[in-house]
Amino acid sequence: MATPPTSYGYPGSINAAALATWLPAAAAARFSVAGVDDWRVTTQGGLDRGIRINAGTGTGDGIMDVTAEYETMALPLVESGSQWFLVVRRRNWSVPATTVPMIIAGTSAKAIPARSNTPGVESDQPLALCRVQAGQTVVQEIIDLRCWAGNGGVVIADILARDYLARPGADVLLGSTTWRYTIGALGVWTWVDQSPLLLPSAPIAGIAKPDWAPPRTWTGLVTVSKGAGGENREATSATNALGEGGLWFGYNGIPSFSGIYGVQLTGKSGDPTFLHVPAILDVSATRIKFKSRRSDNSNWANGYGAIALAVTVIGW
Repeated sequence: MATPPTSYGYPGSINAAALATWLPAAAAARFSVAGVDDWRVTTQGGLDRGIRINAGTGTGDGIMDVTAEYETMALPLVESGSQWFLVVRRRNWSVPATTVPMIIAGTSAKAIPARSNTPGVESDQPLALCRVQAGQTVVQEIIDLRCWAGNGGVVIADILARDYLARPGADVLLGSTTWRYTIGALGVWTWVDQSPLLLPSAPIAGIAKPDWAPPRTWTGLVTVSKGAGGENREATSATNALGEGGLWFGYNGIPSFSGIYGVQLTGKSGDPTFLHVPAILDVSATRIKFKSRRSDNSNWANGYGAIALAVTVIGW
């Protein structure tokens, strides 16, 4: 049995030295782990349905726990099909206060099951979602649910981690995409892609700006509709099935440019039903290619007869 963690944040556990480490971590985000391998969950050989939780440091709900040894656990046997199990650190504020690893049974669906979520009483910090297949002694799949927090935001390893981090105003970074939990269409809180909308694209390859040509900026509201969007000007809808569309220089009121420095797109609509969040895929000398998702993140912005975008182009 692994040695219990050293915990900071429970009554009587903070001294001046511990404060320097505990306070920045506790203030940065509700949950986090310290390093790339801290509390990482992997398969454990020699143990049926075994998993291993690395040693390390993690923080949640004002409590920092430091484990000096790795821990092993066996996931439950599954009689038929497959089942997901959530691996957590459970913090309990009763006397004596404890932080221990726990397994929570889910279903066949790849989703985070209900967990303890009452800070100050009992609360679970998700670490991983593990899939067990009937008849198999090795865990078939492990989804990393850990997150890391520092100056400026939270980093996650898998998009499922957003589910337990969903609080108004939350920002998380997955790869190169930033997601913000904000008010979407019809006043519903949802995760919205905040990927940078300004795409430096210039000068476009092979085009050099003459010394006498000062940069110029064009800004306007453009409607992409049937016959004016997509990869050609004969498109039958504003975007294709993947939400991809095109804005052509010299059409829809957008002037032509000799070269482009950057483009910014913002989704616009007077009807909340048709709000969307565009991301730029590519900019060439002839068109801006974009991909747009509905603001409630339910799907791509496909099937719209027309969508509007506020467009800013910097070029010459």
